[in-house]
Amino acid sequence: MQGGGERWGCARCHDPDPEQAWRWLSARTQPRQPLIQESHFMVSVTICIDCGQRFVRVFSEQIDWHGGDDPQHTEIVPARPDELTALTPGVSERTVVELLQRLCADGRPRLVRDWPSSGSIHTAWTTGHLWLPRHD
Repeated sequence: MQGGGERWGCARCHDPDPEQAWRWLSARTQPRQPLIQESHFMVSVTICIDCGQRFVRVFSEQIDWHGGDDPQHTEIVPARPDELTALTPGVSERTVVELLQRLCADGRPRLVRDWPSSGSIHTAWTTGHLWLPRHD
């Protein structure tokens, strides 16, 4: 998996199978620093324990007042250490979104996991424009 001519991660954290990559990134990364921790919006930087690749992980959730099946969305974006200098604890959501939009504009692959309120979970590698759903 490459974007912008650069290799992002190892065979485990960038497994071509998005479900395998999701399992690895969910269990085998070390949280480096939580940046935003709200009940329905969380941003953190994590590191692959095998290769040291850094990722910005964004989780958002919107309350479903009708069915209680809250839709959830996660974006996991690889980043170089020098790209993360603006991300310090307490950073604004706007700063995070602007940074991620710049990172995604170069074609780098990112892992996206959607869990809609009325459907099944979908996990995929994608590139291009970053879309973060509204959250509570």
